[in-house]
Amino acid sequence: MQRRSSIALALLGLIVPLTNAQLSAFRARTDLPSIPQNDAQPFLAEPAAITPVSAPRPLRQHALTLYDSGLLTAAGVLRFLDYKTTEKCASDPANFHEEELPESLVRNKPAFAAFEAGTVAANYFAYRLVARRHRTLARLGQYINIGSIGWAVGGNYTAIAQHFPRNLNRLEPQQIRP
Repeated sequence: MQRRSSIALALLGLIVPLTNAQLSAFRARTDLPSIPQNDAQPFLAEPAAITPVSAPRPLRQHALTLYDSGLLTAAGVLRFLDYKTTEKCASDPANFHEEELPESLVRNKPAFAAFEAGTVAANYFAYRLVARRHRTLARLGQYINIGSIGWAVGGNYTAIAQHFPRNLNRLEPQQIRP
């Protein structure tokens, strides 16, 4: 019993100075002094591994450059144009049909608008996620995205111009009747 109390007193005698040394080292941001080794006490043969605890570093936020913002804006504008041209084509279902999306989604205007807006938001967050580690890869993906959407919008505008020529051309002057 006496041996346990002597070990407890020895540990208590070591903990208080080590705690004070740790606090002062943490405040001074220096290394802790090593514990003197004593052959009489074998449980102190290994030095204590006490390190100061610090708050984790916040993740570095990568700001978007003007070029990156331009790419994201171009993709957003093309998504809006895709929405408008698809709606125009859907107004004449006898001559046009959607090739990629379900017809029920295209006919439901709020759902289709939410889909396009959600695609823009997902594109933004995916771009930010990839740009953290590899900005060139993020830009390459954005080029492919803009190219594919631009191709679809261009095809829609070509079909609209052939089927509804009056909508894209200048209005013809109307004759004034007396």
